[in-house]
Amino acid sequence: MQDTTQPSLAGTLSPHLTNLSTWTRGAFILLFAIAFWLCLWILGAVVAFQFGHLLFTGRLNDQLLAVSKPFVAFMSQIVAFITCTTESRPFPFTEWPKG
Repeated sequence: MQDTTQPSLAGTLSPHLTNLSTWTRGAFILLFAIAFWLCLWILGAVVAFQFGHLLFTGRLNDQLLAVSKPFVAFMSQIVAFITCTTESRPFPFTEWPKG
């Protein structure tokens, strides 16, 4: 005779495993995690160029600062989304951040 006082594991997991919105979010998390990884490479190049400019001219490159501030805000939006801190998807689903 089976004990029916506790729900089966399959019965409790089934609704969560078949929820389309969860799988959609998972796909977006994966895509934005890849985008973040690519952004890290771009950020490395920006850091190297900005430091080189500072090293040789003694000042920061203003044009590079204007580009890097929104870029850093975009990366922050990605981190907030993939860690489930926010439900708002980053660019291209929203406007490009102002920085």
